[in-house]
Order: sequence, then C-alpha cells, then structure tokens
Amino acid sequence: MTQSGGKNFIDQMIIAMQDERVVKTMGIAVADLVGSKLKEHIRCLENRVVQLENEVKEKNSEMTHIYDRLDELEQYGRREWIRISGVVETEGESTDDLVVTIGQHIGVKISKNDLNRSHRVGHPEKYSATQNPRPIIVRFKGYYTKRDFVKNASNLQAIKQSNATDVL
Repeated sequence: MTQSGGKNFIDQMIIAMQDERVVKTMGIAVADLVGSKLKEHIRCLENRVVQLENEVKEKNSEMTHIYDRLDELEQYGRREWIRISGVVETEGESTDDLVVTIGQHIGVKISKNDLNRSHRVGHPEKYSATQNPRPIIVRFKGYYTKRDFVKNASNLQAIKQSNATDVL
C-alpha cells in the first residue's frame, strides 16, 4: 500500500465511522467476538471447577478411608490396654505394683513382667483431695492376660467396667 493509498483508506474509515449503521454493526461484531471469547473462557473455567470438585470428592473419600483405617489400627493397638478407676493415689507409688496387687485381689496371677506399661492419666494438679483419684491405664504384654484381668475384675463391685472401652 502506498502512502497515498494508506491515507485514502484512513479517510474512508473516518467517513464510515460517521455512519451510525457502520458503528452499530462494528459494535455488534465486537460484542459478539468478546462475548464468544468470554463464553469460551467461562466454559473452560466451569469445566475446571467440575474437575476440581471431583478431585476434592475423591480426596475426601480417600481421607475417610484413611481415617477409618487409622481408627481400626488404633483400636487394635488398644486391645491390650485397660483403664482402672478409683484406686487411691499416693505419692511415690508404683502403678505396676498396684496393678499386680489388684490382680492378686481379683484372682489373676500376674507379675510386672506381664505389664508393658502402666501410669496415671491426667495432671496431678487438676485432681484435688475432694475429687476421685486419677485413673491408671495399663498395657498388658498379652491379650489373654488382659482378657483374664478384665473378666475377673468385672465380677467385683469395687472395680467398674465398661465393655465399650474396656475401662475398669
């Protein structure tokens, strides 16, 4: 295009822009172009939202499965544990010795070697002389020792048992 041809084109465009029909037609064309691009962009964003929602549902399902499995493992890990309530607390006590003594009183022959771990639960400061003593939790080395202990303890009124959590 020559310089005079370019000027001529620009002059024609200026004249055409003064015609309302041309301006209206160009406005509609621009609006259609922008509208179609926006619709395409919105459609892409909607598809992405659906994809992300599906991923979130999948992750939530996986998390639920993982939490259920974790709960199963925790429950299995607690099968040798019991909680003993109502045992008077004294300073410098050995909870292992207390558990062995309780075992003797309920007719279960156990020794410290049958215990994996025992201790009081909770902070001593939170328990005053007017409250019940802190409970003792005990982990037995074997399931059958724990079972016998719970079975014999459930026959006594002095030691309370809850079947749901094996709390004595």
